[in-house]
Amino acid sequence: MRVLILGATGLVGSRVLDLMLQDSAVEKVYLVSRRSSGVEHQKIEECIAPLSKMSKFDQAFNVDICFCCLGTTIKKAGSKSAFKEIDYDLPLEAAKLCKLNGVNKFVLISALGADSNSFVFYNKTKGEVEDSISKLGLETFYVVRPSLIVGKREERRPGEALAMIGFKMLDPLFFGPIKKYRGSKVEDIAKLMVSLAKGEDFQTAIEFEKL
Repeated sequence: MRVLILGATGLVGSRVLDLMLQDSAVEKVYLVSRRSSGVEHQKIEECIAPLSKMSKFDQAFNVDICFCCLGTTIKKAGSKSAFKEIDYDLPLEAAKLCKLNGVNKFVLISALGADSNSFVFYNKTKGEVEDSISKLGLETFYVVRPSLIVGKREERRPGEALAMIGFKMLDPLFFGPIKKYRGSKVEDIAKLMVSLAKGEDFQTAIEFEKL
């Protein structure tokens, strides 16, 4: 099995990479990124370039599964337009290349509350990319929608750190139909994405959907 991971230097993507390297069924892992993952392994082939140039890496899209773990915040991106390029333009371009090259499975990390009709720019953008990719007619397209992602990041996000503390205190109150609003552990998100791609069951409260 050959896989492509977009966003392998990020919080979720790095965990997906770990799982793929541990999987004996995976023979090759392509990483398309603007910087190196810093991970050395015989399975890995890194394609380093601005993600806007991803189309030049034909071999990276000759795979069975693509995990799209791209994502940022408006604050980190610097503007709404820059945010939309990362969270809408790049995932859509990757999905188009997958469609062109006959990639069987495309798994996208989105966000809880994603809705193209939302008045919240972040949720609207996430919903729009889901809608646009679903129209491409990929053979198998899964969307994973976590709540606030709980995990240790390289960069500091003070606002998220405070939110995580709040989520840990309130998590026990979220059960039944609202259980999905609990903080989503990064390990669970990665395991869910991999399980969906491999057709395996993984019990989690994280929202996902096949589009």
